[in-house]
Amino acid sequence: MMLKAIQFLKNIFSKPYSISPKVILGHKYLKKNHDIEIIRRLKHRITITPIDDTRDYIFTKQFLLHINKNHEIILRQFLISRLLDLSFEKAILKYFGSKKSSFLYPLPKIWQNLLTDEGIKVSRFSSLYFFCYSLAWFFYGIFYSLELFFFALKESLFLKSRITGNYSFFYKLNQLNFSSDENSSIISEFISKKLVSPNDTLLHDYKFSENRQHHSSHSSYLKYIFISNISSISLIPILFKIFWISFIAFLLLITGRKYPMLMVHAEIEGIFADYSFRKARPDYIFFHNINYAYKPLWVVIAEHYGACSTLYYYSSNIFSFDNFYHAGMQTMNWQQIYTWSNDQKTYLDNATLNSCVTRIVGPIKFFYNDPSTDLVLDGNNKKLLVGIFDVQPQRNTALTSLGFENNYYSYNTSKKFIADIVKIFEGHPVDIIFKRKRDTRLADPRYVNFIKKLSKQKNFIEVNPSIDPEDIIQTVDLVISMPHTSTALIGIKNKKPSMFYDSTGRLSDSPYNDVEIISSTKSLEDWVNKVIDSK
Repeated sequence: MMLKAIQFLKNIFSKPYSISPKVILGHKYLKKNHDIEIIRRLKHRITITPIDDTRDYIFTKQFLLHINKNHEIILRQFLISRLLDLSFEKAILKYFGSKKSSFLYPLPKIWQNLLTDEGIKVSRFSSLYFFCYSLAWFFYGIFYSLELFFFALKESLFLKSRITGNYSFFYKLNQLNFSSDENSSIISEFISKKLVSPNDTLLHDYKFSENRQHHSSHSSYLKYIFISNISSISLIPILFKIFWISFIAFLLLITGRKYPMLMVHAEIEGIFADYSFRKARPDYIFFHNINYAYKPLWVVIAEHYGACSTLYYYSSNIFSFDNFYHAGMQTMNWQQIYTWSNDQKTYLDNATLNSCVTRIVGPIKFFYNDPSTDLVLDGNNKKLLVGIFDVQPQRNTALTSLGFENNYYSYNTSKKFIADIVKIFEGHPVDIIFKRKRDTRLADPRYVNFIKKLSKQKNFIEVNPSIDPEDIIQTVDLVISMPHTSTALIGIKNKKPSMFYDSTGRLSDSPYNDVEIISSTKSLEDWVNKVIDSK
């Protein structure tokens, strides 16, 4: 509830999923003045600019943030992950769409100065706004600490969280990461790739709903990894430290020092982690790429005791079509990153300013569909099966809110991608198996209707978007993907003819050495004929 309240506070002046006329006007203004990339440029500059108000770090010297050699990076990562989202992008557009307004958004003063350098008039109330935002996190930290304490008390009394031997932890999993088959999950994927040992205790934080029967023999649920192996006696000094850290943060609050109160919740997690991991620390802590930007303090504490923090990518499509990295990518400081290919590894090595060890492990199957959505085809089908995988375009309003001008995944580009392929196969005995990347309300309705019309043709089969793409790829004879979706690499992994088709003719180089990119209908036809002849 408190987190929702904080999110509401941040979004008072810029709701993330609503499009106001001022946002649209702002997009038109930037497009007209050829400065539509200002949002990406600002996020990049913010990412690489330290928050260097060292007077606030008296707090960190007394407590746990000092364990990290660069404690500022934890704070910066946290603010990047929380503030540089859709709300920020819309706030920028709204500013340019309001001729006589000033920019109002909760940002530290040093980041406000970056906006000023770009000619943006920052409201004098933005600092007050950021103070209120920090204050909200302070109160959240207080309530959160009480929640953690009573949870730890219950666990210690009933000995529910005792861990012995080697163990690893998977952070932020959900229902889609598990199949009804207990031997089919993201965790079994890691076991099969020998990224973890099946003899280790494997834990995750997704609690299965009551109507699910899945209880994997490979893993078990643990709500808080940093609250394990804590005795009842240890809770006495922990409680004292909770009160002490809250008191110091409040004193600093009175003097206007925002950062300590902002990170109270992280410090509290760190206190529990310090007591827990000194008794039994995990071998590995696995984060997936949705949570790439922020490494919490409790993970840093685990590293201090010998754990290995690992970020794994479940998608290969991380390459941007401009000169900017995704916000927060350059501040990543995971000890280890699992990538799909050497090309993705090189991209991340160049992006990260810190020393992250990248390791190529191949495609990682992350999502698992329900058996009711399994792909079923005519077993007597003698036709050539063609797998097509798109990146479906979003509504214009959604693109506008992101500040995109020449968005590659537009309606026209996506429509031509499909239409060209369908035309190439006219007259050939083939069945086209088409899968949209995902089913979302933000999809462009024109594109959805276009696909529905094609689906009326007997040889064009649209399958459920929730079906695992690898299941389709294992069935078809060749794979055609829109740049730079991961299915092209999965096709190569399964030893199927696989390539990217660029319907715009704009892209000449593939980010992957193993996957060819074709940028003309003539080259597409030649490639298809070559594959057909080989069959």
